[in-house]
Amino acid sequence: MSLDSMSPENDRRFTLGFWAVMLAVTVVDIITVFLDIAPGLGPDKHPPEYLFLSNIAIFLLISVVPALRLAGLVRMPWWFNMILAFDCYLYVVSLTCGFYKEDSLPWWGFLGHTCSSMSVSALCFLALCLVMKHSNIGLRYGSTAGFLFVLFFVSISFGGIWEVMEGYIDIVAGTDYMSYGVFDSIMDMEADTLGALIMCTIAGLLLRNRTPEDIAASTHLSRPKKKRA
Repeated sequence: MSLDSMSPENDRRFTLGFWAVMLAVTVVDIITVFLDIAPGLGPDKHPPEYLFLSNIAIFLLISVVPALRLAGLVRMPWWFNMILAFDCYLYVVSLTCGFYKEDSLPWWGFLGHTCSSMSVSALCFLALCLVMKHSNIGLRYGSTAGFLFVLFFVSISFGGIWEVMEGYIDIVAGTDYMSYGVFDSIMDMEADTLGALIMCTIAGLLLRNRTPEDIAASTHLSRPKKKRA
C-alpha cells in the first residue's frame, strides 16, 4: 500500500510522525547554536541570530502543509511533502553546520541549488497534473514524453526568472549580495537544469502506471465549513 492510499487514521499518524521528526531536527539545530558548538557559527560564517531565525522560519514554513493536512483543508501527495521538507532542511542544516562557507565543500552550494530546483519542478509537476484534470478544454500533451518535455522547460524557466530577479535587485540596490557574477549565474542555471532533469525522471517513474489525472486526484483542497446559525 502506498503512502497516498493510507486510511485517514494512518495518514494522521504518519503526518504527526513526519512533523515530530521536523521538530526534532529544529530543536537539535537550535540547541547546538545555543551551546555555541554549531560549526556554522563564527565571524567568517554566520551569527547566532541568523541561525536561530533561519531554523525557526524553516520549521514554521514547512509546518504549514502538515497543519493544513491535519485540519483536513489540504492533502498533497507524500512524495511532494518529502521533497519539499528535504530541500528546506538540507538548507537549514547546512547553514548550522557551515557547509556553505566550508572551503573543502565548494560543490555544496551547487547541491543545494539542485535540490531547490527539484522542489520547484515538483510543484510544477503537481500544477500541470491539476491543470490537466480540471481543464475545461481537455488539455493534453500528446504522450508521457510530451508531458515531461513541457514539465522540464516550465521548471527551468523559473530558474531563469530567479537569476534575472537577482541581477536586477543588485542593480537597483547597488550591491552584489544576490548575484556573484556571470559564472555564478551559469552555475546556478546548470544546477536548475540538473534538478529539473532529476524531477522529470521521478515524474516519469510516477507516470509509468498512472496518469496525470491520477496524480492530481491525490491532491485535495477543501474549504472550511461554515457553522450554521
